[in-house]
Amino acid sequence: MLAVVDLTPWLLAGLVLAFLIAAAGFRAFWRVTDTSPSSAAEPDSPSLWQLIQERRARRARQRRARREGPAPPQGPRVAPRPRAAPAAEPAAPSRRKLMARLAQVLGATPTHALAEDRCRGRLGAHPTRARLRGAEDEAWPLELRLDLGLARAPAPELLADPLPAWSELGPRAQVQGGELLLDLDLPELLSWSRVRALLADVAAYAERVRAGSPLASALGGELRFAPKQGREPADCPYCRDRLAGELARCAGCGTALHAACAEELGGCTTLGCAEGRFTRERA
Repeated sequence: MLAVVDLTPWLLAGLVLAFLIAAAGFRAFWRVTDTSPSSAAEPDSPSLWQLIQERRARRARQRRARREGPAPPQGPRVAPRPRAAPAAEPAAPSRRKLMARLAQVLGATPTHALAEDRCRGRLGAHPTRARLRGAEDEAWPLELRLDLGLARAPAPELLADPLPAWSELGPRAQVQGGELLLDLDLPELLSWSRVRALLADVAAYAERVRAGSPLASALGGELRFAPKQGREPADCPYCRDRLAGELARCAGCGTALHAACAEELGGCTTLGCAEGRFTRERA
């Protein structure tokens, strides 16, 4: 017959041991996860929150050290050297700015040199050349040449007071070789609006001069040809053959050519002669 063993003491001992193990585990877990302020006073048992704060502070110190570079060696303090101010970009010369504004209104590309700036464009319907001279610290003489195709100078009163609204610039006008030449003294850089207004007044003045002066293309009543004197050319100016037989002589300039050449051409061969009448003769 089997003997009955009492296991009650062993069961009680196992339960006590399990309770002690669970209590120790719970205490360790509480110390790690406790975030209460009272736990901060225990230096030997940091909480999880303290570990996180320490790690953040350490990373911040490392980033600051990387930005600031290595720490200088300990020693007497030296005043930091003053940093030189960055060099400013050189400003574009005012004369070139003014020529750029003139060129934009004229629809041209300026060319720059040491003592002057130039551009060639159109003001209205007229080819125009502009030249600006002088140093940066002086007044700039501006020269405007407008090709109007004039046969001769207009009335003096038209040239006496060219631009009344711009009398402070001292405008001076003259006609040279069919061109209207305007000289002005610009004491300072003109704004965009003043440049446009100035060139608009110059264009209007050029139209008045053109209306008051005969044009080189209207040759009928402005240019006169005197009859040729001296030796008669031996060749026809149209076909370059020898002048012989029936000839036609221009009633305006006296040029002789073959009658057949005059009929074929329908006018005189002399450049600028608008006479269309001929007299017949024989060589």
